[in-house]
Amino acid sequence: MTDIIVNKEPNAFYCPHCKTKIKPDDEKEEEYDESMHYCDHVVYSFTSEGIEYLSAAAERELIARGFNINKEYGIEIDNPKDEDLGCQDLPEILDSKDIEHYRFSYSSTWGLEVNIGIKK
Repeated sequence: MTDIIVNKEPNAFYCPHCKTKIKPDDEKEEEYDESMHYCDHVVYSFTSEGIEYLSAAAERELIARGFNINKEYGIEIDNPKDEDLGCQDLPEILDSKDIEHYRFSYSSTWGLEVNIGIKK
């Protein structure tokens, strides 16, 4: 089971290593995608809407493990062995002693939960 560090509606979310402000505190709903800032420590980011970001290292690992990555309409991960794969499965798939998994609420009327994996 993957440990997920849950933060309830933080004003902002900072990388624990370089202190980059990944999730700003003044975002607007329509600007959500553009408001996130991914430093080199971020492995992935997704919401219930789908995968927002995958690092090159995460992409290489997934491809080496037999997953297909499609970027035609956003980022989609297909597993030929499991048709029910969803973005919410990323923490389990990329479970590693080198990644900390975070979840926090996005304070907007959308009520999104944001999931981010950060290299330790």
